[in-house]
Amino acid sequence: MGSLSMEYSREREVQIRLGKVCPYCRSDTKYASSSAEVYNGKDFGPIFICRPCRAWVGSHKDRQEPMGMVCKSDDKLSRVITHAYFDTLWQPASKYQIFKSRAAAYEAFAREMKLSPKLAHIGCLTIPECIKLQTVCKRLLKEKMPSKYEDYLLYVDFKIDKRHDARDVSSVIRAINRPKRR
Repeated sequence: MGSLSMEYSREREVQIRLGKVCPYCRSDTKYASSSAEVYNGKDFGPIFICRPCRAWVGSHKDRQEPMGMVCKSDDKLSRVITHAYFDTLWQPASKYQIFKSRAAAYEAFAREMKLSPKLAHIGCLTIPECIKLQTVCKRLLKEKMPSKYEDYLLYVDFKIDKRHDARDVSSVIRAINRPKRR
């Protein structure tokens, strides 16, 4: 009985990470063909949503599949910041590119974070995991391009500032330091 229970809980955790189950209330998420309900009437495409919690994540347009774990605003901003650090290291036009491709970057990400390739997506990360990946990105760039490290940090800060104001970023910092609810 114990192993069946553990197997169920592992599968449930995978379903949470993949956006099929809400991490806050454990309800199943629902597909919505429009995101207008979370964007005050503007539709930016389909989403998966947990209506009791108001947590949501975008959906792939070509298939009804979540793009990651449903989350609230602090988690979303944390993921945006993490993408700023991570994407800069694999995008071909970036002067900080240390990976030959997006696939190579995600393979390294999975190894560093000790995640299966299926779960190695920024959309599947929690705030502490986002912070860990940001730290990994900084370390990798410092090891591979030490002379560009300080410039990289300024560049990423600029990318973040361009998309969000300081109040948004400080809300993520508060969320990180907030005691965990049980």
